[in-house]
Amino acid sequence: MQATDILIIGAGISGLLCATELRKADKSVRILDKGRGLGGRMATRRMAGGRLDHGAQYFTVRDPRLQAYADDWLSADIIKEWFRHLPEDSNTDGYPRYCGITGMTDVPKHLAKELDVWNSQQVIELSRGADLWIAR
Repeated sequence: MQATDILIIGAGISGLLCATELRKADKSVRILDKGRGLGGRMATRRMAGGRLDHGAQYFTVRDPRLQAYADDWLSADIIKEWFRHLPEDSNTDGYPRYCGITGMTDVPKHLAKELDVWNSQQVIELSRGADLWIAR
């Protein structure tokens, strides 16, 4: 495996968004994930002819930086607003809850299109060299 400026371990939403921001800063970024797919808790499985989100069923946006991403994903039909208020719950905070159009993996799959993601890669050791880190 060749060197990269930055190695991110985990292709969940945090790792993918971090890599996206680092690429904007012209850094070479590689993401390693031990799973066969991506998304971490944003996981969708196909079962009995249907789809099942077995991790996060939705995500909530409370930060303007994430809202900018969500607005782009809404425009690209990656996500949709699911709800803001539950009629029976007066404590609902009013922030939008979003879900993927066909499942929660829609967001990580969209983000990963422009990233260097290696699946089925388990990091078992990190060691420090003279001017770099080595992942095994």
